Amino acid sequence: MRKSLPLTALAACAAVVCAAAPPSPRGSAPRETMVYIGTQGAGILSARLDDDSGKLSPPAAAAQVTRPTWLALDPARKLLFTVSEVGNYDGQNGEVLSYAVDPQSGALRPLSRAASGGGGPTHLSWASRAGAVFVANFGSGDVAALPVSADGRLAQPSSVQRETGSGPNPKQKSAHAHAATLDPSGRYVLVCDMGADKIFVYRYDRKSGALSPAPTPFLFTGPGTGPRNALFSNDGRFYYAITEHAADVRVLRWDARAGRLTPVQTAPLDPPGFTDHSASVIALSEDGRFLYAGNRTRSVLTVFAIDRATGKLAPVQEVSTGGLRPRGFALAPGGRWLLAGNQDSQTVAVFAVDRATGRLTQRGAPVPVGTEKPVSFAFLPLTPPKQPLR
Repeated sequence: MRKSLPLTALAACAAVVCAAAPPSPRGSAPRETMVYIGTQGAGILSARLDDDSGKLSPPAAAAQVTRPTWLALDPARKLLFTVSEVGNYDGQNGEVLSYAVDPQSGALRPLSRAASGGGGPTHLSWASRAGAVFVANFGSGDVAALPVSADGRLAQPSSVQRETGSGPNPKQKSAHAHAATLDPSGRYVLVCDMGADKIFVYRYDRKSGALSPAPTPFLFTGPGTGPRNALFSNDGRFYYAITEHAADVRVLRWDARAGRLTPVQTAPLDPPGFTDHSASVIALSEDGRFLYAGNRTRSVLTVFAIDRATGKLAPVQEVSTGGLRPRGFALAPGGRWLLAGNQDSQTVAVFAVDRATGRLTQRGAPVPVGTEKPVSFAFLPLTPPKQPLR
């Protein structure tokens, strides 16, 4: 196991300027959530988010990992999973790592590391009902299932599927798996492939850990679209996928019995005539009423309201992220705060969320993170220390 070392890049971090919080009652500790920040640099960062004010502490080094660009958390068992995104273009295999999280301090303790099943792992998802993490390997175009033991240790991949295809964009010379997600039934894994312009559908056998092509093995999203990231609606009837090269959100009806996607709507993120598209990721409000989409070229987030009956999207707001190229963002537990990682300006912006309307309001100045380039987030509400009896 490699020893975690402090990161020198954080010397440039500055204090956060955010809206002032009302004073806490005498003797009570502020409610805090630990924020883990995945980066394109040398490690995972961590910071504390004040749940009442939205104030974010200056980020600090949490663990040394090469390019931990995507994080996933198992809040029940206090486990953090991360990719190590190496091997995008040189044929090397990437890795996946797991950490135990101290529920009071948020400190990370290394548990295990395993092969990612391909090169350039760019995304993973933890699925408790499957007992596994699913990894999308961008560089090699592979998707892999990695079983996870009861103590949080990763096994080597139980199954790997290599995707094929290409597209007209210069970045689409081969398949590039970019997001792997287990469906709510636990029987299928859906993979956005940015290089092949397809959303692949695989059967998943929990007993054997095997992935295999579904009877309808993929949905073609159109030439040069580049599906990049996706999620399911709360009721599991709809699958929302964001395309990088077309910069739109695809609303797709999901048939869990047949394992098949059906197009419903295409919601654009850029104005008519705009051609320099580069969308990033999407997020869903906890109540399932609003969807948030990232746009890297114009450095904005778009808020959509969701029609529960049809799954269709209606635009609500477009707001600047306060920095350059927001590759990743996420909603904190409870849905009051959204954090956006501005990759090129190396800052994290905090937004207050109006849970009635879905609208976002930036709180204070973006928080510097040194040279680490913030690109993903995971959250764990901290357990307050027990007070001694008097």
